[in-house]
Formats: sequence, structure tokens, C-alpha cells
Amino acid sequence: MANARSAVAPEGPGCGWTRPSAKRINENRTDEALAVGPDLVAAACPLCIVMLTDGVNLRQQQGRAPETLEVTDVSEVLLRSVRTAETDTPAPATVSRPEGKQP
Repeated sequence: MANARSAVAPEGPGCGWTRPSAKRINENRTDEALAVGPDLVAAACPLCIVMLTDGVNLRQQQGRAPETLEVTDVSEVLLRSVRTAETDTPAPATVSRPEGKQP
């Protein structure tokens, strides 16, 4: 059983779609994410990505989330951080050293 303070679906996968009597878990998690004003929402779990995407789409339709808000996998965020914009290839590794210092 999940901790009451955890950020995972408390009743396991799919509970956001199977409990019509309660507020849907994807709406809860989306509202929590929107509370900090993100430009991007990322998750590592494929099911969470689907649930957050559904929640963001709903909030966008309601006018409660910016149309530019994107949901993606954390691996995509990492990939974007190592690619260069001009070539779309991995950026070379660099090491910054103070001027005049040799390895």
C-alpha cells in the first residue's frame, strides 16, 4: 500500500480511470503540478505520463493550463539537455578549468 503522502497512484495503476465516485488521480496530480507554474511536466513512469497528459489536456480545455504546457518523459528532458540546437547531435563533453590551470 502506498504512503498517504506519496506521489504515486495510491491504489495502483489505472485507479484514475476506475473510481468514478472520487476525484480522478490524474486531475489531482495535474493540479499539484500546475500549482508551481511549470513550463514542462516530466515523469519517469509511462502510466503517469498518460495520466498527466490526460489531466493537462483537460485543464487546457478548461483554460486552467497554458496551451504551451508539455508532458514528457524525464529521459526526453535528459536527451534535450545533451543535444545542440543547431545539429541535433549530442554536444561534446567539456570541462571548465580556471584560466591558467593545467590538468
